[in-house]
Amino acid sequence: MQCSGSDLLSSASGSIAGNRILIDEHMPCVPSIAHSRTSLGLPLAEVARHLQEKAISIWESENFFLDLEPLPGAVEAVKQMANLENTDVFICTSPTKMYKYCPYEKYAWVEKHFGSDFLDHIVLATDKTVVSADLLIDDRPDITGAEPNPSWEHILFTACHNRHVQLQPPGRRLHSWADDWKAILDSKRPR
Repeated sequence: MQCSGSDLLSSASGSIAGNRILIDEHMPCVPSIAHSRTSLGLPLAEVARHLQEKAISIWESENFFLDLEPLPGAVEAVKQMANLENTDVFICTSPTKMYKYCPYEKYAWVEKHFGSDFLDHIVLATDKTVVSADLLIDDRPDITGAEPNPSWEHILFTACHNRHVQLQPPGRRLHSWADDWKAILDSKRPR
């Protein structure tokens, strides 16, 4: 595993004045190809047709998600977040359009790296803008959907395809899981 929303949102566990954090499952937790971009950060529309088809076939193949390794520090950071008082952490992930393997493998990946208790903290959503939270930590710089003003603040997680993105104030970025993510969470808490 991002407010224009308040820390006083009710979380899934029913706590009030807690933080709800959504973390994109495939990035920033694991190094994979972003769904709409190649590993070089080029929009798929700019890549030759045969390369588009190859890239899509890779992330739609069996075991693609299941075999991904977590990014350094990701599992530890998410577990630490989940253990913080008044903080609810959810792994929010989007399925691929060809979903034969994707949903099962994403759940299996979470169970493998976080344990079965974390399975209740998965949100599978094709549109993250309709999910209520305080923060969304995600590598995708352009998250759009049905809700023009999502409740969460988007924290851009640095990846090869978004390093060039210049954030407009008050946009924030998390460069790696070694960064001070606790300060970002604390900035959302009531004073």
